[in-house]
Amino acid sequence: MDDGAGCVLIRRPLFQRNLEVYYNTYYWFRVVFIMLLPCVVLVAVNTLLVGAIRAAKARRQQLLRMQRAVAMAADNDRTTLMLVVVAAVMLIVEFPMIVLLLLNLGSLLSADFTT
Repeated sequence: MDDGAGCVLIRRPLFQRNLEVYYNTYYWFRVVFIMLLPCVVLVAVNTLLVGAIRAAKARRQQLLRMQRAVAMAADNDRTTLMLVVVAAVMLIVEFPMIVLLLLNLGSLLSADFTT
């Protein structure tokens, strides 16, 4: 049965009958659990981290008036700030992919999967 086509796509009848449900479920799962949820969690954790940095800085200024202790603490603040910046850059890079996947979902909802 070699007709020179190369690859043959054979779908199980159950899969073929529910192809639209499969693709919609796959893409919605990908948008929500692989892209959107991690980004939301990252924003929430970074917000808490920035709040903790500010609270620690205020406490440190109240408790420690020595110049040396403040300089050592500033290094820790810079490291944490760098972590927040890296996470923000990751979110900026990830956001267009989420938008494109959502647009793709819109076209999938109106697609015909019977062919």
